[in-house]
Amino acid sequence: MSNAMGTPLVSVITPVYNGADYLAECVESVLAQSYQNWRYCIVNNCSKDDSLEIARSYAARDPRISVVDNDEFLNQTDNLNRAMSMTDPEAVWTKMIFADDWLFPNCLERMVEAGEARASIGIVSSYRLDDRSVNCDGLPFPSRFVPGRDIARASLVDNLYVAGSPSTLLYRSDVVRARQPFYPSGAWHEDTEIFLEILKEHDFGFVHEVLSFTRRENESLTTALRQYDPEHRLDKLIVTMKFGPVFLDEVEFRACRNREMKAYYDYLGRRCLYSTADGFWEHQHAGLERAGLGLQRGRFIRHWLAAFVRQLASPGHVLARLKNRLPDNTAPSSTAREKAGEH
Repeated sequence: MSNAMGTPLVSVITPVYNGADYLAECVESVLAQSYQNWRYCIVNNCSKDDSLEIARSYAARDPRISVVDNDEFLNQTDNLNRAMSMTDPEAVWTKMIFADDWLFPNCLERMVEAGEARASIGIVSSYRLDDRSVNCDGLPFPSRFVPGRDIARASLVDNLYVAGSPSTLLYRSDVVRARQPFYPSGAWHEDTEIFLEILKEHDFGFVHEVLSFTRRENESLTTALRQYDPEHRLDKLIVTMKFGPVFLDEVEFRACRNREMKAYYDYLGRRCLYSTADGFWEHQHAGLERAGLGLQRGRFIRHWLAAFVRQLASPGHVLARLKNRLPDNTAPSSTAREKAGEH
């Protein structure tokens, strides 16, 4: 649906759980858009703070804003899917924005313009302000249109990063409606997987401007996973095993698989020199199973031994790591640290 001026309707969606600290800033960024043909649905996931009251106060002031209050609490993926199912039936484009993120004033205008350039475009991205740094900047200028399979291939082969988070992207609404539930169940990084799924059949649009802000201090699922996979090595291995055969030829896939396997076991060897968090190994086994793999114990031992030898060659680093595990009254003195070469 387009309005009298021919601008397509955008369905803006915000899922929120206990987001009272930042929700108003998020909503205000939508209200401030230069592009005004939108309808905005805020989906409250049984928040225990003032999120629902804040959302309803905005809905009372602007008829384009509606509020959905979940009957029961949903996990993160289910709540994201619940939110995406609220895509307006008349919308041409769908824009999710998390409650603790916000949009720059020209975000919708510039992204819709890029998406409308070609009917084959199913997803649009841009640069983003990721807390204090700008990323999603791997495409050469002007690159406003790229075949979807080329983006997917570069993501796997060259580690091109242009997907950001759901707050970074604009989806064609027909693509959203055709995939319900939208996000894959059981995926640890569901936004990465749906990004590549869409690129199987649709092309990619890009805006070389910073159009969204992602806040890092309030990440729930990402933060929970960080203690198990802080370098995203397991995640990259899973994605490579799932999508490599789809987008790469046999030689490319083998090279990517070998690279990611080496990187994963190198990380595992380094990580296991010291104690691991509760649930660490359960997470590794579950992730490897999701990738269609099992733990290669011999390979793990070789990488662990290599990491151990490297640590022996750096006694200052070893002492620093041990110090962090000792009670304060047993920590090495400054003199001991100086003798060990620690600065």
